[in-house]
Formats: sequence, structure tokens, C-alpha cells
Amino acid sequence: MKTAPVLALFCLLATSWAQSDEQKKRLDKCLEQIGLTPDDIKTDLDGKKHSTKCFYSCVVQDYGLMDGQGKITVERIEESAKLVTDEAQRKELIDKTIKCKETVEASGTTDVCEIGAALFACSTKAFESLGKEKS
Repeated sequence: MKTAPVLALFCLLATSWAQSDEQKKRLDKCLEQIGLTPDDIKTDLDGKKHSTKCFYSCVVQDYGLMDGQGKITVERIEESAKLVTDEAQRKELIDKTIKCKETVEASGTTDVCEIGAALFACSTKAFESLGKEKS
């Protein structure tokens, strides 16, 4: 599967529903799979509802950062970060996202929706903070 700019998607999804056709298809697929609408997500961006967490988990899985059992893949994190052209920011993003992975794994949760949503939220913050602070 071709790796899309996953972490950019996280940032876009957190702020807007204007994505490329490929991204929109991926998001629509997850919305349909979970049984949600874009409005359902817009009204629960924080992911308080389990169904929203499952949507975020679906997105993370669809982009290959996590498998269906909740295993987070460092190699895909590194591959996805290639969208960041500035080498220092790319390293910062990888480091922060790997810290997200470690934090999620340390939580001990086994619920795939919880794992995916936590990775999604943490990765979004990592992307949005690029260049704003030292890691």
C-alpha cells in the first residue's frame, strides 16, 4: 500500500475537512466502516465517544501506522514522516511520534479503538508543534 502523508492528514483532519480525493476516500471508508458521518466527527473532535475513537483508529490503520491488533509500526512512522522536507523537522516529528507510540503502549490498553485514537491525537499534536519547541 502506498503511504500517504499520514501526519499531515492528522493536522488537516483536526482543523478542516478539505482533503485530497485520496484522503477523502480513505476518510469516507472509515466513516462508513464505523457508521458515522463527518458531522459526527466534527461534534466529537476530542474523541470522547467510543465510535469516534474507532474512526480515528481506522484512519491510523488505513495508513498503516497500526495493525488491526493495535501494534504500532515505527517503520511506517518513519516512512510517513518523509513528507516533511526539512530534515530537522522530520527528525523531530519521528522522535515525537515514537514517543507517542511509547506512551500509548505504556498505557496498557488493549482496546484497538483506544490505542488508535490515542496515537492519532498524540501524532496530531506532534505535527502541529513542529519547529515550535525543542524535542
